[in-house]
Amino acid sequence: MSTDLLQPSSASAADDFIRDPILDEVRAKLARPPKQTRERAGGGGAADAGGADTAADTGADTGTGCAEIDILIPLRRGGFIPGRVIEMFVRQEVPFTLHVEPGPDLEFSPRDEALLHLLAESPDELPRIKHTTRIAHKRNRMLARGSSPFVYLADADVVFEERRFFPSMLRAFARHAQLGMVGLCYQETRHVACGSMMLRRRDFERIGAIRGTAGSCACMFLGHRIKGLGLRVIPLKRSPPLDAPA
Repeated sequence: MSTDLLQPSSASAADDFIRDPILDEVRAKLARPPKQTRERAGGGGAADAGGADTAADTGADTGTGCAEIDILIPLRRGGFIPGRVIEMFVRQEVPFTLHVEPGPDLEFSPRDEALLHLLAESPDELPRIKHTTRIAHKRNRMLARGSSPFVYLADADVVFEERRFFPSMLRAFARHAQLGMVGLCYQETRHVACGSMMLRRRDFERIGAIRGTAGSCACMFLGHRIKGLGLRVIPLKRSPPLDAPA
């Protein structure tokens, strides 16, 4: 596997993607030599067998399974596939599993549709596709999907019900605009991020997903201390300007 994992192929791609500490963490994990190789370098004989066992146990540190990313796509009407993000992972040989609900509400561009056909017909060493059903109606169950250390959550409506989680998550989400995030809003009692984001699994497990958040953001969250907090807000799609009357 290339040591240039997740590096952009052009200056424009660099502007779109790579200024992100979590992606730096993914790159570092993928570029790390397999544990089996590291232990063999320190000895032979019985140590070799022990190293092989240890590498098999760790999974994420082996050459074939390191730092797999779960891409979760909770579809609703107008849902989308983050084609350029998936394309980046494929091009850089980053292993991932795509969890997607098939159905009539899924909208593809021709490029994205061709990409999904390519993934579906790929040999075993390329990314897997797992069709999961009715995710849009059972979003809380998404927390149990996959086991990778990193999660790319596509088309997400995420609510933080506990204020204490918000500052650290805000710092993380502020870095993810290049991955497709379309909105970041704050309200006195609920903390909301709308769009797509990449998270460490331990952070993903601390948040909950609900239906309908994006549709209510325009009326619920505009004008609630956003400017006072000094946040750099990316307006939500089809939302009025931040200074529009309520």
